[in-house]
Amino acid sequence: LWKRRASLEIWQEDADLRRFIFTRGLLMAIPLAQPFFVLLGKDTLGGGVADLGLLVVAAGIAGIISSPFWGRFADRNAKALIRSISLLGIACILLMLSFPFWPEASRTATRLAPSF
Repeated sequence: LWKRRASLEIWQEDADLRRFIFTRGLLMAIPLAQPFFVLLGKDTLGGGVADLGLLVVAAGIAGIISSPFWGRFADRNAKALIRSISLLGIACILLMLSFPFWPEASRTATRLAPSF
């Protein structure tokens, strides 16, 4: 009970901590959106779905390769990192949501890749 009370006091007193936790919670939408990207791409591309699995694998490999960069970026300036990730996430989500409205000829899995 004491630990809960102490945690609650920290939460109430530290506005920066509250903002940080709130922001991190909102940013959880970015990695959780990827399965919906795959489903939207599948619906939009129809028969050309075979490449979508490769895009998911490529996104995972890209995440592994880019982790050291993002880690160093976070060490230098966490606020700028959160801002950058937020803007990139918003851009990817908007790109993905606009994908079904692109001209038919330009709707390919390789053009969908940047949104992953």
